[in-house]
Amino acid sequence: MKHHWPVTERTRRYCALAVLFATMAVGASMTTAPDRALWDPGSVLLFGGAVCAAMYWLGQGGRRGASRTRVAASAWVAMSSGLGIGLLLGLLLVNGSGAFAALFPVPLVAIDAAVRRSDGSARQRSTVLGMTAALVVAILVTGDDLQRGFADLVQGCVVAGVLSTLALVLRSAVRRQRA
Repeated sequence: MKHHWPVTERTRRYCALAVLFATMAVGASMTTAPDRALWDPGSVLLFGGAVCAAMYWLGQGGRRGASRTRVAASAWVAMSSGLGIGLLLGLLLVNGSGAFAALFPVPLVAIDAAVRRSDGSARQRSTVLGMTAALVVAILVTGDDLQRGFADLVQGCVVAGVLSTLALVLRSAVRRQRA
């Protein structure tokens, strides 16, 4: 007996979102690879994925109605899955930069917090945290040695933390200005 998972329009949109983020992440990893032959296809993937993701988000704005700021937990999981899979593929298959991939564990943990605030299930949260753990392990073991991987991870997390803090400060300043 076959078990069929119901494929809804929402499922298709989230799969498309995951593919777009994976495409952008692979493209970004390819542009950070030491092999210069990968830079041109990587930039095409990065730019093409960004354009398609922008079109996706602009197309979603008209359907949601008044509450555009609320993002569903499934959309967060799709974004983090696509981002993590793309970075893992770029790191493991095209020898992308571990230092670049090390920027993303902090945003993935922030996405986990967003999933929790969006009333996401334990399965959704474990998917995001599992992707984060797989990315951290890949960063540690794909470099020349474990020490270099750990240094990349620490530096990337510090930079990502500073950038996240600056983004939050800017966001609160904009909100105060509007109020």
